[in-house]
Amino acid sequence: MSCEKRVFIIIDGYNFLFRSYHVLHHLTTTTGIPIGAVYGFLNMVLKYITHSDYLTIVLDTGKKNFRHNLFHEYKANRIASSEDLIRQFTILRQAVEAFNFSYEEVEGYEADDIIATIVTKYANQKDLKLVIVSSDKDLFQLLSYNVLIFDPIKNIYIDEEQIVKRFGVNSNKLLDLFSLAGDASDNISGIPGIGLKTAVKLLDEFGSLDNIFGNINRIERTRIRNMLIQHKEKALISRKLLLLCKDVDLQHNITKYKVRLPNMDMLLSFLKRYQFDSLIGKAEKIYYLNKKFAIEKKNRIFWQRIGKIFRVL
Repeated sequence: MSCEKRVFIIIDGYNFLFRSYHVLHHLTTTTGIPIGAVYGFLNMVLKYITHSDYLTIVLDTGKKNFRHNLFHEYKANRIASSEDLIRQFTILRQAVEAFNFSYEEVEGYEADDIIATIVTKYANQKDLKLVIVSSDKDLFQLLSYNVLIFDPIKNIYIDEEQIVKRFGVNSNKLLDLFSLAGDASDNISGIPGIGLKTAVKLLDEFGSLDNIFGNINRIERTRIRNMLIQHKEKALISRKLLLLCKDVDLQHNITKYKVRLPNMDMLLSFLKRYQFDSLIGKAEKIYYLNKKFAIEKKNRIFWQRIGKIFRVL
């Protein structure tokens, strides 16, 4: 009996879409429709299809969530997306439907919360290995023996050694680290005047944010002690903002995420509409040539015919 684990890949959708846009922002159809971000995104996702048993793409709704109720300036420093990128949000959703990818999107929550919920639900299944595809450091706190994080930008797996080298603490202390030092990318202040180095020293000495405040009088440096006392509430609010929600209501089981064949006619129509000609060949290799999918004869003939058409064009 095989002990090989099934692989469940969880993709942080917009995280990679945004980064694809910065690399391929110049790419358009012959009629001027911007497609670079979606093209880069699909190329990335198709790499993982044949290596996964389960796969889902997690998206943000783009609307405000419970964190904005806690702190009105949450992410207020973010620069608005360009019009060319915004136009591709709709194309991305069409792509997800055309390829028959499973996806998750829940109003009132961020993609990080949904990812955390999925990870919490399935991380303890012994026959399952979870891989989060994202470069978002907020997700690093989910790292565990059965949960890997792959950074598609750097093309590396994130492990504990790299986290300690980069941040000075293990993944299970990242939440408290940024509660103290803040996170400028999300406009989260932390304790004013306390940077990463000081936060690391405090956590090395006391172990956690709660223990720091529980032993405040033991902190020798007067300036640090006074800042912690004065801005304690900011640290606690920062922790609430940074804490990932792990109980988003996802009413289904793992079968939803099983990798499935697309509707071939719908897929071809989508690829032709946006002139993703090179993806035709990739889709053929994945869905026709790969034995994993065991496509029935009529669909094999379909792909053979389409392949000939595009080799002539």
